[in-house]
Amino acid sequence: MSVRPSTVDESLDRRPTRPPIPAFDCATPIGTALGAPAWTMADSSTTGLQPPTATKPAAPHRVHSSCDRCRSRKTKAVPGPCRYCARTGAVCRIATPRRKRPYYHVTEEEYQCAMRILENFFPDRELNLHSLRAIAKEVTEGTLVAPTPRPTQLASPAHEYSIKEEEGPQETESVVESVNELHEPLGCLMRDSQGKYRYIGAHSEIPFNSAVCAIGNQKPKGSSIISPPKIGAYPPALTPTTSLEEPVPAQERHYLPPREICDYYVSRFLEQVHCTHWFYSIESLLSRVERTYSEYTFDITSSWLCSLYAIFAVGATGYKEERMRMQSLGASPLPLDEKSHEDYISLAKKLIPNIYDEADLDSIRALAILSIALENICSRVTSYLYIGASIQMAYSLGMHRDQLPASYTSIDCEQYRRVWWTLFTLEQEVSSRGGSPPLVDERIMKIDTPLPSEQVLYPGMHTPLSWLSTWVSLCRLKREIIQAVYPERSTKQRAISVSTISSLLLSLHNWLTLMPPHLKPDVPVSPTHKRAVSVLHLHYWGSIILLTRPFLLCLVLRHSELSGDKKLWFERMGRTCIDAAQKSLGVMQQMATADVLSSATALDSTCILRMIMIFILAFGHTRLAHYRANIDESLHLLTRMHHVGFCKMVAEETPIRLVELGIPSSAQANGLDNGVAHMWANLDPHFMTPLQSQQSLDLACDDMSAFELSSELLQFTSLDESIVLDPSGGYAGFEHFRGM
Repeated sequence: MSVRPSTVDESLDRRPTRPPIPAFDCATPIGTALGAPAWTMADSSTTGLQPPTATKPAAPHRVHSSCDRCRSRKTKAVPGPCRYCARTGAVCRIATPRRKRPYYHVTEEEYQCAMRILENFFPDRELNLHSLRAIAKEVTEGTLVAPTPRPTQLASPAHEYSIKEEEGPQETESVVESVNELHEPLGCLMRDSQGKYRYIGAHSEIPFNSAVCAIGNQKPKGSSIISPPKIGAYPPALTPTTSLEEPVPAQERHYLPPREICDYYVSRFLEQVHCTHWFYSIESLLSRVERTYSEYTFDITSSWLCSLYAIFAVGATGYKEERMRMQSLGASPLPLDEKSHEDYISLAKKLIPNIYDEADLDSIRALAILSIALENICSRVTSYLYIGASIQMAYSLGMHRDQLPASYTSIDCEQYRRVWWTLFTLEQEVSSRGGSPPLVDERIMKIDTPLPSEQVLYPGMHTPLSWLSTWVSLCRLKREIIQAVYPERSTKQRAISVSTISSLLLSLHNWLTLMPPHLKPDVPVSPTHKRAVSVLHLHYWGSIILLTRPFLLCLVLRHSELSGDKKLWFERMGRTCIDAAQKSLGVMQQMATADVLSSATALDSTCILRMIMIFILAFGHTRLAHYRANIDESLHLLTRMHHVGFCKMVAEETPIRLVELGIPSSAQANGLDNGVAHMWANLDPHFMTPLQSQQSLDLACDDMSAFELSSELLQFTSLDESIVLDPSGGYAGFEHFRGM
């Protein structure tokens, strides 16, 4: 007779607490199996009792841990509990280990997120199985009292990510690292049907499928090339719209201006635009232009032709005015071009569909240069779209991850890197000037592309060494300013802490202090580098204005309400803003003397308009004569530029706006209406338009030591002591000033 095993629920398995007992089988005597005294088995010789004779030897001694359930892991599974548990009637709990968390029901990330949420809403309760059951019961019965969530401090996305990494379990980090190690070598580049290598992110299914299909293939270790599809092509072959049976010369297929005009346009582009927005090495650009004009069989792609038309559009800005000026001076006039810069933009835009199909490095260059030309003729939305398209093409080529085929030379790699960082800075300029969010956001995107090495690739005769790296660092500071001071568009007054403004101002000051010596102000530079160095300092002073102008505006609109330490702070920020505008005016005057002002881009006109707005606030608030003189000098700079595009709009519209504000030019001062003039003295601090409320800031005084005269913030700049922001003196003597 043997004991028949019974089925037991496997989910209740646990390790027994009883000491192990030898196992038995059917050959064991039933008396012994059912609990005979241990002494009868231990030493039968002392009692004279002999064990019964067995026809089959007893089973080998096995401890409890080697029951059938454990043995079944290596052999065929045996249903039911182990023999010991079946004999004693206990529940067999050996096979299934104790589980801390239900991994098979929720993921680790879901569990961590759920626990973090519960801890926030129940900060005073220990979250265990008992308490969770009680909470669930209260929810079901409707007796749960709404808990008070724990106050949380908002953190920047980068800081939030670092906190998650610190709090996350080690097992999750190791799993993620192992997954990344699997995906990253395979999910990088894939060669398309046109022979171009496209970047594929590791989150896509394409690199995962390629990793599975590559199992067993003898590929070089660490290969970053995804195998192309065996059937089909990405992108598919496009049917040409027209077919040419015989080759046609390039001059007959595409319009090109006379070579002399082309050389003038390219030279102007290199001097005024390429010095700050690098897209070609000068040798490569001139060589391609030469081949385009000299070799009829030269394959002119749509992207290269669009780049050329965009360069012509930039170079042709103000060409007619310059030609007339040279004729008036008696110099040999330039040839007449039948096309204007608008015509070249139209020719370039006709090639956009083909450019999207090609989507190579020349396409990126074409769209970026065309974006510069379009912004200058006030097509800001189209300019923003084109620079965004160029960024997306750069993403598709892996330029943001420095992913290039191994066959590329070091020169090719450096060109790609320099073009990428040019796009990085240009896209911020275009988006910032147009008021649109940038497409490149380092808070949510990791950029692995290093800055280009100038020892491998010389930037050219118009761009100083270390210029690009210095400008990139300033761009990042400017983005921090935008994120801190201009986080959202709101009609409500927004407060910002003193320590935040102090930190940003000190960061800008440190940037100016640590910049390379040959780029510092008041340092003699090569004539070919004057524009690039001047533009760098215009960007710096523009960043200072961007940070401090809300305080100057608030000071002008609410000066009668401010008092005490807050008034001291606002006046200090207002003086800093006016000082930056005056420094910008000095830089632009030096540019005018060196004849490097340009109307080929919107940058110069934007800087002039920025200075005029600050001087308007300063003059309207104080009525001091030198502020109006600064306005007149800024307007005079516009007369030294070609009035085309955005420059023309600024030159024509600004005087009209000044009259409406009661601040006419010096020639119109005597005819100033007294009522309009004194409207600045009678501003109502309780009435602000929604736009004024949006552009002004209030202070959250979290660092009272910043108001002390010995503080680092108030000492780091040497402001012009002639800057006066007390309106009482200016208004008192305004009647005398009007008669001047």
